[in-house]
Amino acid sequence: MPKSLLLIDVGSTSTKAHFIDGDRIETQYAETTVEKPNEDVMIGVRKAVEGIENRIKRKLFGKVDLLLATSSAGGGLQMLVGGLVRRITAWSAERTALSSGAIIMDILAVDDGRSSYDRIEIIKSIRPDMILLAGGEDGGAITAVARMAEIISTAEPQGKYTEKIPLVYAGNVYAREHVENTLKNVTTVYHTENVRPKIDEENPIPARNKIHELFMEHVMSRAPGYGKLTEFVDAPIVPTPSAAQLMVNEMAKRWKLNILAVDMGGATTDIFSVIDGVENRTVSANLGMSYSMGNVFCKAGADKVKRWIAEDISIETLKNMVMNKVLYPTSLPTTDLQVSVESAIAREAIRLAFKYHIDFVEAKRAKYLIDVFGKHLKAKVPLPYRIAKVGKIDWEPGKIDLILGSGGTLAYTPRESALSVIIDAFEPAGVTNIGVDSKFLLPHLGVLNTVEPELAWELFEKFSYAPLGICVAPVGKMGQGEEVVNIEGVVKVKKGDMVKTQLDGEYRITPGKKGDLGAGKGRAITRELHGDVIIDGRGRPINE
Repeated sequence: MPKSLLLIDVGSTSTKAHFIDGDRIETQYAETTVEKPNEDVMIGVRKAVEGIENRIKRKLFGKVDLLLATSSAGGGLQMLVGGLVRRITAWSAERTALSSGAIIMDILAVDDGRSSYDRIEIIKSIRPDMILLAGGEDGGAITAVARMAEIISTAEPQGKYTEKIPLVYAGNVYAREHVENTLKNVTTVYHTENVRPKIDEENPIPARNKIHELFMEHVMSRAPGYGKLTEFVDAPIVPTPSAAQLMVNEMAKRWKLNILAVDMGGATTDIFSVIDGVENRTVSANLGMSYSMGNVFCKAGADKVKRWIAEDISIETLKNMVMNKVLYPTSLPTTDLQVSVESAIAREAIRLAFKYHIDFVEAKRAKYLIDVFGKHLKAKVPLPYRIAKVGKIDWEPGKIDLILGSGGTLAYTPRESALSVIIDAFEPAGVTNIGVDSKFLLPHLGVLNTVEPELAWELFEKFSYAPLGICVAPVGKMGQGEEVVNIEGVVKVKKGDMVKTQLDGEYRITPGKKGDLGAGKGRAITRELHGDVIIDGRGRPINE
């Protein structure tokens, strides 16, 4: 088992280096240098590593047992996805791309409501790293797949680093020859097994593996300076979101918990969930804490952001502070007001990203139920209505056992502030453990998990995971001032109040008559509570 490790994550804004040797961990940040004027990712990597070397008086490149890296720089892996039916093959292709660590720039489908001209203009206007095209069951008709290939060919897509953009075709195998002949002059076509070989069968792994392979070969290797970085690493560079997902999956498996996690980056906010063994991941592009802070402000609205700021501040001043961060994305808050504004933006970014995640998971479940049980549903009921009826997931109180916060905004803020942001943004219901990736190690340990899983888990428990507290929050229509939670023999909380206390033992927790903690309205539950406990009586949604 390796003793000394150098783990690097090249993010959209910052490059993080962690050196681990036994009980020692050293961390250094540097500005990512993949964009102009530097255009060499190794400049930022070397600065981060040299910062550690100067502290420990030791050279690290070529001198550690294991060097691994993840990356989301330059926007990470940006993909254009195409399929035939939006709710079937395009969905399968979307999930395949997401599970590969991609940020999806657009999704094309025959039934997406756009004209061929509009689709061509969209393809021309974006510069994806890669295209994933799916469509049709194996052995089915090829007309629609052929038409989608012709649209892509007419658009002549341009990538960021290659003259001919790589295109992964994972559709009807009978259409391979036509797709190849149509697209070979404008893209480099790679064929994999169909992601949807039958209407009730999904097969994402071959396409996912090919995307990872091409990401290294065509994207990473051509990005400025990545060729040099690949010479140093001891395993393939992994997209940051994929690496983080690996550790979330590991947590759920080892702790046997339903887990929700967030990784806040400079450009995106990723939400991961593993519920009843089913994993999901969504990337909310342009919902981040540096380059895309302005987009969070616009999408959430000034009033939504302002509600979290205790200080008196005008909307104009708030807007100016947000835009300053967009202009100077690596700047750090230096005043209490700046800290409050960034915390408020973080709440809204997570809230918006979580809403998108719920919509995605429920839509995915609806698609599965329609596929499997659709024949048993009333034929006269329109498909959208069926989906609305069966797609709703009951995120009942207590369904989520643990929420984990990761990313610089949550890892390096005071623990009390991180706890508050997570509770306000996710609004957990029932009894929920809250934790934080305190060293921002989740993606680093995810890539380590691919080669040394036991060591990765040992380091996660040793250096990364830090419990923040336990949130007790009932749901239900409860009147202001009405008792909403009674932790027997300890504390009573009324509607609108939020109380923090320290507990250590097993307790009977009773909600108000109209409140639900997971056992039904007014029914008590018994739980082990250890450490800081936050009883949140503000209701769900908060203060409604």
